[in-house]
Amino acid sequence: MTGRLAATIAGLAEELSDSGRGALVAGLQSITGPKAREAAGLSNLVPSQTYRSAVARLVEAWAAEAPELTGAALAVALDAAAESRRRAAAETKVQVVWTGPSTPAVAVRRTDRVLLDLISSARQELWLVCFAVHKVPEIVAALKAAGERGVRLHLVLESAEESAGQLQFDHLEALKKALPEATRFLVWPAERRPKREDGRFGALHAKFSVADGRRLLVSSANLTEFALSLNMEMGLLVESESVGRRVRNHLEALAAEGVLAVWPETAPRDRGEER
Repeated sequence: MTGRLAATIAGLAEELSDSGRGALVAGLQSITGPKAREAAGLSNLVPSQTYRSAVARLVEAWAAEAPELTGAALAVALDAAAESRRRAAAETKVQVVWTGPSTPAVAVRRTDRVLLDLISSARQELWLVCFAVHKVPEIVAALKAAGERGVRLHLVLESAEESAGQLQFDHLEALKKALPEATRFLVWPAERRPKREDGRFGALHAKFSVADGRRLLVSSANLTEFALSLNMEMGLLVESESVGRRVRNHLEALAAEGVLAVWPETAPRDRGEER
């Protein structure tokens, strides 16, 4: 089951309440196919015009893509999609991560402490994506220890050369020397970046890490002395295998397509400190 029909089923599983989905599933059970007389009345089983329109799209996609399926088969697919979403929601935990002034109102964890914990918890694989990495010896030491215990390290970083001056120093050479030889460094080549009419292009500005495809830290903070000690920065630690796996798979796909390229050794550059 693919295409519009699968997407419509997934959308209904997400949007319908348990009672609305239950009514639709019950109605589908006895319908032999999308052309059956009873199929036309399925929209009346759910509340609101928005949901009725979605059910109408379901019947249209059913008729166009898989008319051989029975209503009972669609009912199973709808219940399975809803159960999958329920499990994903149940396994997801989110914590606030913060660097900067604290208050007694909310307990939060510091960005550097969370990142160190994420790195130390990695057992198989760690992806780290960041614009700038500078003057964070504790983080670098944790990455080195992870690599030495067999964790596959994938670092996606901005390059001073590729950024055309947006990054004022080149951290790649220093990290290459500090981390295990097996560490994979990737950059976003300038020729693969979207450009404006005046030729200017964007920066690799994302900041996140994912460990073992299940723990994801997304943060506003670069890995710099300022960001981890003086700036006001905020992020979220998401513990979810489904979310972490999707992020990891997305990065691997970008690398496979050449959007992210393995970084070759270049001459080191030092153009000041990134805040």
